[in-house]
Parts: sequence; C-alpha cells; structure tokens
Amino acid sequence: MSGTIKLVLVGLGLVGKRHADVIYKTKDAKLVAVVDPSEDAQNYARKKSLQIYSSLEDMFIEQSPDGILLATPTLTHIEQGIYCIQRNCPVMIEKPIASSSQEALVLVEKSE
Repeated sequence: MSGTIKLVLVGLGLVGKRHADVIYKTKDAKLVAVVDPSEDAQNYARKKSLQIYSSLEDMFIEQSPDGILLATPTLTHIEQGIYCIQRNCPVMIEKPIASSSQEALVLVEKSE
C-alpha cells in the first residue's frame, strides 16, 4: 500500500484519544473519521474537522477506510471486530481483545 493510510477510530475515550494523538504524529496515516455517539466525541470531531458517526454501520455507508482502531469497551469488541472483518477492513483491537478466550478465538478465526 502506498500513500496515506486512512484510519477510523471507534471509541474516543481516554485510550481512543491517545491513539488519535499518535495518528496525528504519523506522517503516512490520517484520521478520517471517528465513531462515537458521545457529546464529547462530537466536540472533539468538530475541533479536528473530522467526520463523526454514531455507529460503525453509518460510517461504512459513507467511508472506505484502510483500517479501523477499536478503542471501545471490551464487551463490544467481538461484535464490532466481526463487523469490520466481514467488510474486509483491517482492524486493530485494543486490549484485551475480548471478554473471554472463546471470543478471542472467534475473532482470530474470523480474521484468518
């Protein structure tokens, strides 16, 4: 892949903002959108001139990112991770990857 990598950040809490800070410092990556329904995320997106979506479903209707960073609560990782995998979009899932080893195995098998 050449050029700038377009990334979408899902979850803009403390850890999500740390990921955003790193993306902004990376010359070959660009944060193009945020998925988070919170008012805080809306304010952040507005300040950074980012597209914001309340759900992954809404985001995938309008965007075709090169990758997703999931920085959401662990209980949501399995559903959101599989959703991204089904759309053939690479996904980096913040630790822990899942709530159980069984869920983690499902994510790994789906990604293969």
